[in-house]
Amino acid sequence: MTTEINTQAPADIEGIVRLGEGSRLPDPAAQLGGKGLRLDALAARGFPVPPGFCLTSGLLEGGKLTDTAAEALVQAYRELGSPTVAVRSSAANEDQGAASAAGVYETVLGVRDETELVEAARTCLESATSERSRSYHGDSGEVGMAVVVQHLVDANASGVLFTVDPVTGDRRHLVAEACWGAGEGLVQGRVHTDEFRLDAETGAVADRTVRNKSHKVVVSPGSGPEVVDVPKSKQDKPCLTKSQLAELGRIARTIRDDEQGDVDIEFCCTADTVWVLQSRPVTAVGGRQEEALSPYQSRVPDTVRDGTMWSRMDIGEIFNGIMTPMGLSFSRYYQENVHIDCVRSTGIAELGHSDVHMGYLGGYVYLNISYTAHMLQQAPPQRDQSLFTERFRSEQTAEQPYENPFGQFPGGMPLWRGSAYWVASTLREMATMHARARSLTASRHREYERARGEDLTALSRAELGDRLRHALDYFHRTHVGYMPYYFNAIGFYRILDNLCGSWLNGASAAEVVDGVKSNMSALRTVRTAGDLAELARVAAGLPEVKNVVTTLPGSEARSALETTAEGKAFLEQHVEPFMREHGTRGSQEMELSHPRWVDDWTYVMSMLSNYLSQPGLLDTVEHHVQNRMEPDDVLSSLSRPRAAALRQVIKGYATFSRLREVTRMPMVTAIWMVRRVVVEAARRAVESGLLASQDEVWYLDFDRLRQYLAGELSQEEFFSAKDVAAGRELHEARLQAPEPPLTIIGTWDGRDQSKRRDRTADVLEGFGTSAGRATGTARVVTDMHAQSGEFQAGEILVTTFTDASWTPLFAMAAGVVTDTGSMLSHSSIVARELKIPSVVNTHYGTTAIATGDVVRIDGTTGVVEILERRSEAAE
Repeated sequence: MTTEINTQAPADIEGIVRLGEGSRLPDPAAQLGGKGLRLDALAARGFPVPPGFCLTSGLLEGGKLTDTAAEALVQAYRELGSPTVAVRSSAANEDQGAASAAGVYETVLGVRDETELVEAARTCLESATSERSRSYHGDSGEVGMAVVVQHLVDANASGVLFTVDPVTGDRRHLVAEACWGAGEGLVQGRVHTDEFRLDAETGAVADRTVRNKSHKVVVSPGSGPEVVDVPKSKQDKPCLTKSQLAELGRIARTIRDDEQGDVDIEFCCTADTVWVLQSRPVTAVGGRQEEALSPYQSRVPDTVRDGTMWSRMDIGEIFNGIMTPMGLSFSRYYQENVHIDCVRSTGIAELGHSDVHMGYLGGYVYLNISYTAHMLQQAPPQRDQSLFTERFRSEQTAEQPYENPFGQFPGGMPLWRGSAYWVASTLREMATMHARARSLTASRHREYERARGEDLTALSRAELGDRLRHALDYFHRTHVGYMPYYFNAIGFYRILDNLCGSWLNGASAAEVVDGVKSNMSALRTVRTAGDLAELARVAAGLPEVKNVVTTLPGSEARSALETTAEGKAFLEQHVEPFMREHGTRGSQEMELSHPRWVDDWTYVMSMLSNYLSQPGLLDTVEHHVQNRMEPDDVLSSLSRPRAAALRQVIKGYATFSRLREVTRMPMVTAIWMVRRVVVEAARRAVESGLLASQDEVWYLDFDRLRQYLAGELSQEEFFSAKDVAAGRELHEARLQAPEPPLTIIGTWDGRDQSKRRDRTADVLEGFGTSAGRATGTARVVTDMHAQSGEFQAGEILVTTFTDASWTPLFAMAAGVVTDTGSMLSHSSIVARELKIPSVVNTHYGTTAIATGDVVRIDGTTGVVEILERRSEAAE
């Protein structure tokens, strides 16, 4: 597709209006539609709008494309030079101040000839009466529709700019989000983006966040948008140059001032032009009330709200990171239907109110630390609340005074009953814990095989609802079965920490736990890397398999292997058993939108390629997985009674850690089972024309999904275009908002905590969680799935947070740096197991450090030094 654009608009044709000449119409708003009207006004005022024309609604009959209208459309296209074009619907009720109707009507990109043009116009016109339109607008009568046709710009970069912060309402900065390639990648959430903040008066760049952008969307003539790889040399570069930002800022300020109101502007850039693709009034501006900055979802007394400690550190390793509306509502399902029984399973008799245990803020899930500590006092080992609350303190709250607003758990008979219940539960747990772990392990293999063997597309809606209920029952069972192991592992860790501090001259628990003799492969998170290494050993002995895995992208390797006998045998005899053990893993597992390894084999194939293609890496991984140390050297300095006691505590910690990891997989499998049903429901909605893509289901509500599958809501009611648009808008606003702190006492002021520091400094301070030092080249990974194939052995892994699915990358890394985390977060535990240094909770490591920087990390002191910054090419 050429980047040359013919600036000559078509000659006068009845029913056709050049963009910029709509003022001659008797009723421009009705005849051009919302999108066409705004583009026409922008072109008339001299802004760089891609040349084109509008097929006005007056040329249509009943919203249909007549033969006369089709002829006029083709003639105007010829006058335009018959280029590759974008064909967009322009309804009279979209892009208005009250509502944007974003995503309701159709756009067809990459139209390359007259036949495709006429068909694209019909598609746009038919969207006025589609199920999505009726769902969004209700029975409000016929929607007037025009069609806009414009040159399709072959964009180097694209994005959207707001003249007001859509989250906070702050007008001091223009906020731009941009990506490589076409803007469809940004709008649909398919690619990563950079963020730029420009001074609202001068346009100067006030701040920028440059992320790794491994993919972009390009529009190919005749085939529409597709996702392709970004060249590695550009992945960590800002996608907008200084001159482009300056021009974008000038355009945005002019449009804002002309219209005397805030706007959002869609734009794209070529080498020498910033093109305006659309401008709309901002329909929703932030400026939240203080209550919105508390995770509480229900009203509580001010003294309780202002004194409550909340945290999202180490709460199950599956709630980390920002979540979609579907993920958050699924978390609420867990809170309302599962969490209370999980607490009961740990020996707590009085459970309190389910709506207080957890909270939500800015798209993140929080645990109510104050209320949990209050309720845990029923257990004799938890009488001292500080033993629980202090482990959740963060840097921001370290100096804040804290007193639990819920007070002490009542003494007397309530406390006596709670203690008795805890003792009985503990004895029962000791007697049944191993049998329960075996039962859960066997059940998850049965459930996995049943699910893999069932075709959900063949089920009725009622049957699909039955599958969801079964998955949720299993979800409940596995979470309740898992929780005692989780709490007991924490309890033994705390005892170990205290004894080591008292008996070993301040030696930390981590130093002793590092030497626990238990085989690392017994810890399932580390076993994953070991099993993947075994899979790589098999592949190394199969020439055809090795060639495919090491030469093709991970996304293409599976299909290529299925074309040969050797490849098929490898998949069936080796990869499928691996998936049976580990395939239901995925990034941020409670977030249903993320595919699991068994759903998309790209990550596993990319890691196999890494293990096979990097010299010596496979030996290094196997050494990491198998190498263990005895704790006897440390314990030899103790008296025999103390050494024996400490060994028993170590044994207890190792036992519950192993059981915790073994039973975590059934829990993860249950979440995968739920996800399968949601994806199938979304597939049917796309087939019915209610969703534009399956990914739109993640903007909807999980409880309403249950109602739909139970027959309480129609398909049209659940897959409402208005609900999709509202969910998308909310989620995109959260993505642009500052990230709330890991731990909060009271309420949050809404400001970005990390930006209070100097992010250009060459020294970062975090929390050292795995001892040792390492120096190496940094690799910033913000999308494990997309970037896993780029990671090189011996690099320093820098990321926001990790979970169990990251373990194969850890086995390649010389050290790990994360923005968030604590001593018991996944990155810390696995780093200690693999004997690599780890520094967590640096807050902004992923923005201060760039891929290619040479860094030194100290896992004891928690200091990260940037020794040499990667030289950046001139913009």
